[in-house]
Amino acid sequence: MSKGAFVSASLPVCGLHSSQALEVEAFVPESEVFMLEKGNKADISPISSSKIKFESSLIDINPQVENEGLVKLRFKINSNQKGDENLLLNMNVTVTLYIPQQEQLVIPKEAIVLRSEKEVVFSYQNKRAFWNFVKTGKENGTQIEILEGLKEGQQIIISNNIQLSHDAEVEVLK
Repeated sequence: MSKGAFVSASLPVCGLHSSQALEVEAFVPESEVFMLEKGNKADISPISSSKIKFESSLIDINPQVENEGLVKLRFKINSNQKGDENLLLNMNVTVTLYIPQQEQLVIPKEAIVLRSEKEVVFSYQNKRAFWNFVKTGKENGTQIEILEGLKEGQQIIISNNIQLSHDAEVEVLK
């Protein structure tokens, strides 16, 4: 606004915000929304500084699916956290959402390879690689749930496994 500018009663002159009541809007695919519940915990990190994390909780799940097949979520950042002065209005953030689940066997996604269009994980035993056909479940981008084919405690091969064959001799790199 400048001196002598026309002002209307319906136009805002300024905006106020409180760092005590910050919220974040995020979107998830509609296929994922049924795993979520109000109250789910999440960490919020500014894209400019991923080392800073703020605790938050899911406060709203929009019941309408957007045109792109996405559902809007709202998170409330818990107030009075150290570093909250680093958050600015309309800042881009990363949301890490925690979904409580029962105990399950989870491995890094890179451990999965395809053999004859079937998912295989190589296990390591006595300096040899053995393939295990697996049935997978949910995944989160970096990890994947194993429903069948592996047992807890089995050593698995997670790198240099693309060209590996069954019963091949392998060496553990440290």
